[in-house]
Order: sequence, then structure tokens, then C-alpha cells
Amino acid sequence: MHNGQYTAIETGKGLKANGAEVPEGEVLEALCHATEAPRFVLDLRRANAVPKSMRSIGAVATRMQFSAVNIAHDFDAIMFVDHTNATQLMHPSK
Repeated sequence: MHNGQYTAIETGKGLKANGAEVPEGEVLEALCHATEAPRFVLDLRRANAVPKSMRSIGAVATRMQFSAVNIAHDFDAIMFVDHTNATQLMHPSK
């Protein structure tokens, strides 16, 4: 994702929508966004040169969303979505 929101637990606030940091520089998401395609699948099985960092978010919200990773080694493909919205909770906590 290039920008948008995702649902994750934020310390002291519980499960909620969190804003995604906009990637800059040679980050995978910034390069994908530059294609201007709203979404696509990138086959990495024959990739030789790929960016060295990408977003990594999960169940817990974090301020450091980008980390170094060997993308071509760790993934066969990447599905990119330019803009996302947080999930709508069926039973939001009170």
C-alpha cells in the first residue's frame, strides 16, 4: 500500500484504524506507486534487483513501518494496492 489506513492494536487504545506512513525513496511501495497502477501482482521469481526495504505491518500498530528485507529471496510475488481503508469492525470495543 502506498497510503491509507489499516486496522491494528495501538498500545493503550485497543483495536482501531491506524494511518499508514507514506513511503519515500527506494522503498518497494514508493516504486510501485510510481507505476500509477491502482493494484497489481509483481512476480519476483526471476527478479535480480529489487528494493531493500518494504512495509511490514501486522496486528500491532508500530511507528516504524518499514524494514530491510531480502524481498526477492523471501517472496515469490507481491500484491500491491495503492490505497487502502481500514476494516470495519463488526463488534467494536467500547
